[in-house]
Amino acid sequence: MARPAHWRPRFIGEYRRGIPALLGVNAGGQWLALSHSLRGACATLGLVQLQQSTDAFERKLLPPADLAEAAPLARQIHQALLSMVAHLARDPGLN
Repeated sequence: MARPAHWRPRFIGEYRRGIPALLGVNAGGQWLALSHSLRGACATLGLVQLQQSTDAFERKLLPPADLAEAAPLARQIHQALLSMVAHLARDPGLN
């Protein structure tokens, strides 16, 4: 799959801090919206593992959601995203 030429700096810029809101309270269903946006970006860019993680997280958030069960997954996604961004930032061979 061909990725747009600008994908790397845009993805890194958007997610360089991860998604800090995933570390807080799921205010007003915010986690689902944030996860959905990330999942779309990952699908577009072919970041399959992170896409699959966000998909599983979204399923946990559907009613009847158990937020206590979803919270560890939220933290894992945040950490995985930080790792992915760091990897993309230091490996210029990826495109």
